[in-house]
Amino acid sequence: MKRVMSALGLAAILSLLAVGTVLAWPDDTTAALSSTPTGLSAGQSWTVDVTFVSAGHVLRVDTLQPRITIRETTTGETRSFPATVTATSGVYRAKVAFPSGGSWAYSVDTPYRSFAYSPITIAPAPSPAPTPGSPAGTFLAVIAVAAGVATLVLLAARRFGQRRRVARPAPSQ
Repeated sequence: MKRVMSALGLAAILSLLAVGTVLAWPDDTTAALSSTPTGLSAGQSWTVDVTFVSAGHVLRVDTLQPRITIRETTTGETRSFPATVTATSGVYRAKVAFPSGGSWAYSVDTPYRSFAYSPITIAPAPSPAPTPGSPAGTFLAVIAVAAGVATLVLLAARRFGQRRRVARPAPSQ
């Protein structure tokens, strides 16, 4: 019985060492991104694939649960977006949206390590076109109707003026 307990204890220690070895990150590991968020405006989506590379080889681990974290450098506002496993082993995909324009830093975070990138500038969201029913949309509709009425009045006046110029036969004497 004592031998069995010793063997189980030794097996437990060896398995813990093996788990630590499997989860160890090589020192040269980098997070490779398929694209950067350069040129985006606030509210636009940035879809990015993330792979972890060491010694030129993709680490084929599908249990990392990485996240893309963005942080506005002035206000400190932070948001995080999960990356999910794709059909390709070792490749994760995240869909990120920057909520406002400004300078944003971003990073790829895993439970074991974080990979930070230089801040980028996100443009402000483009101003939306006026919608019908909004004050601006109503104003534009009134202007359009007024321009249409003015055009009709001018055409009618022109036509009326042409009719008056038609030569009529002189009365006979």
